[in-house]
This record gives sequence, structure tokens and C-alpha cells, in this order.
Amino acid sequence: MSTNHCVVEITDSKKFDFILSNYQNKLIVVDFTATWCGPCQRIKPYFHECSNLYKDKCLCLSVDVDKFPELVKKYNIEAMPTFLCFLNQKKVHEIVGMDKQGLQKVFLQYSM
Repeated sequence: MSTNHCVVEITDSKKFDFILSNYQNKLIVVDFTATWCGPCQRIKPYFHECSNLYKDKCLCLSVDVDKFPELVKKYNIEAMPTFLCFLNQKKVHEIVGMDKQGLQKVFLQYSM
């Protein structure tokens, strides 16, 4: 597995909004995560691997829930990890928990 990854870490909520509104026709997969969350840390390498494999078709973001409570509230994040998938600014899929198969299915479905 490559250590070079394509996951964009969100550093402010304006950047998040900018990306959602400017990346049309490309799947955006957002990992709502926390440093203290065990399942988040266990699936993180897989998410980064997928970000490399599908970098031409998808954009992957990482949001630390402790740094952006306004995004957690806005998107009703209640458990971690939660992966939200957006296409043309609309949420098209949600995966809650450490679900590698569900994540892979989304990447495959939207990268065709």
C-alpha cells in the first residue's frame, strides 16, 4: 500500500464549502473522523488507498469532527467514522462505521 495519498485534509469550513460547490461531476467522498476514534484510525489506510486508486474519478476529503463541530451539526454526523458521498453538491450516499466493503462499492459505482 502506498503512503502517498490524495486525501485533502479540511483546514477550514470555507474550504469545504468551496470544494463542494466547485467540483462538479466528480464524486466527493468525505471521511468524518477523529484522532481518538479507533475504528476511524483502522479504516484510514484503506480510505487513503482508495483515494489513490480512484484519484482521477473521485476527490477524497478528511474532516476532523473535533475541529469542525459546525460541519458535524450541518450533516448530522452521529457516529464515526461516517463517510458522506456528494455528487454535484448533493449527498448521494452515506456509510456509517468501519465498512470497507460499503466504501469499495461506492468508489466502484461512481468511478464507472
